[in-house]
Amino acid sequence: MTTQNAAEPTFLLQERGLFWWADHPVPPKHFAPDTSVFGELKIDREGRVTLDLDHVMTEGASVMAALESSDDAQLRTRQIRGLLKDSNKRVLLCDLRRHGGRSAMTNVSYEGFRAAHCLVGDQDLPAKTQNISFAYIDVDLKEFEEWLRLGSLYTKQSKVALHTNYHHPKPIDYALELGRLSFIYDLFGPRLGKSRRDEISLREVVTIRWKQKRRASISDAINYFGILQDIFILLKDTGHNLEWPMVATEKSRTFTLYFQRIISPDEAPRYYECITNFIQLRDTFGTLFATWWAKREVFGPGFNLYIATRRGMLMYTEHRFIMLIWGLEAFHRKKYGAKRSSRTEKRIQQIIEKLTEPKDQRDLAKWLRHTPELNLEQRIFETLSEVPLDLDPVRLRSFAKECARDRNDMSHFGEHQDGERTSSEYTLGLHKKSEALSYLFHVLILHEIGLDDAILRWWVNEGFHSFHIKSALVEVGLLPADAIKPPVPIPPPMPIPQPAS
Repeated sequence: MTTQNAAEPTFLLQERGLFWWADHPVPPKHFAPDTSVFGELKIDREGRVTLDLDHVMTEGASVMAALESSDDAQLRTRQIRGLLKDSNKRVLLCDLRRHGGRSAMTNVSYEGFRAAHCLVGDQDLPAKTQNISFAYIDVDLKEFEEWLRLGSLYTKQSKVALHTNYHHPKPIDYALELGRLSFIYDLFGPRLGKSRRDEISLREVVTIRWKQKRRASISDAINYFGILQDIFILLKDTGHNLEWPMVATEKSRTFTLYFQRIISPDEAPRYYECITNFIQLRDTFGTLFATWWAKREVFGPGFNLYIATRRGMLMYTEHRFIMLIWGLEAFHRKKYGAKRSSRTEKRIQQIIEKLTEPKDQRDLAKWLRHTPELNLEQRIFETLSEVPLDLDPVRLRSFAKECARDRNDMSHFGEHQDGERTSSEYTLGLHKKSEALSYLFHVLILHEIGLDDAILRWWVNEGFHSFHIKSALVEVGLLPADAIKPPVPIPPPMPIPQPAS
């Protein structure tokens, strides 16, 4: 569930145009085939794409075509092209399902479709789009300017003149195993040449481009976009959304790719709210990104269950708590395997050694292979012990024990079983534990993918959110009460480094 600003439009795009099946050729000197049908295309803020046609477009079909099953397997492989009336944009709708419609013998019949993916651009699409692929994927880092620490516009004002110079930074490239990641700098302003005007606007922009060694499919582009969105959640400590990705079928021919995604209500972060910034990570960002991509595949839910709590969806306290615990448990299992405690291993070996027959020893070892693994308390304790914050082991053990007890009660009984707390007290306790777990899990993931521990310690101990982080840890007994320092005031703007010559 997300919130929406009343001033924001309901739809990113809502426009009428002509639409036709993509496998129907456009005759020479025509902009659409004779089989095209008028309709209205809508793309809402979360990327849901719907097409409402004025007539039935399905060729050779009866008036009942509009009422066919929405899970038609053949329909999923077809595509619809379109030309929008007012903007003159070209569109391609892929992965289709039926969405509404009407069939009538004495009235107008019409069809509706929903598309999982939609391309929108100013230029013509390739002639063949069935297996469309892309040379590279661009994402505009709009509203991430403070994290980027931009500052290539130099202004000098006197009593009679205003001078502005722009020093165009060179692209920053990272050669990775799967391809090349680049930060490309540019300036939005008046067109080239001289002009007179009473108002002028200049904006420095950065596009992050991914060009993999093989051409990318739509699925590849969406997967990469999700990986990029998630690492920015970690580095900036906010779920603020990236702009929609731009995909290039060839050089300088780009299209916006729309697909359904969660829109976070989080605002763009200020420079003092971020865990780190691009200036600190300039030399290591490529390695950090590649490691995040690789370990995200390795750990799976051990990373994703935490990220899922940061994507802007509201959830019940119980859901958030159990997702964090599941994530920690999955992380431990993937990293250390289904191991048993040393005490259990020792006891098993003692029992086996009491047998005199080798065959009996082998059989018993085989039968005992599936004896109980580490309990949840030990997994939580061992996992959080990796967090580079020098937490007191005694306090951490107590916290792990309480988390394991609450998760086991919820999983096996649906409520707490200690008899010492009311339901409200139990829920409040889960909320406090979730706050602490979220901060620790965040640090754990960044530590695992290679972010400098000094940056993580600064964020927790001295950063702008240090007061809130330490308060959460004090609430659950992980830190003593005197560890909390007064809130950090908003710092003055950081000095912007000079661009490289």
